[in-house]
Amino acid sequence: MTLARYASTAASIRCRAAYRAALCAIAETEGVPVTQLVKRRRASMISAGLHNRALYLAVTAFGVPARAIARVAGVTECQVRYALRHVEDERDDSSIDRMLDELELRMLP
Repeated sequence: MTLARYASTAASIRCRAAYRAALCAIAETEGVPVTQLVKRRRASMISAGLHNRALYLAVTAFGVPARAIARVAGVTECQVRYALRHVEDERDDSSIDRMLDELELRMLP
């Protein structure tokens, strides 16, 4: 395996791990099964909002590029950028801001 291919594989693994960790953290915090957040057709707007928060955490807490998260999550980069904007707007609510701050701190290495 060439060095470039190895680096690409390692980055892909890191991206998948960040996405899964963010999904698990959000699911645990909100008391919903992870499977509810990853279904193609989410059951409710609440699930979609929680998925947006997981995308946000994967990008902000782990520093994974939006394009890479989009590829792993099976969505478009535009959808990830929408999620980032939406969650930033949600952070105006102090309880959501506090919860996301705590999750980010827990996820840091």
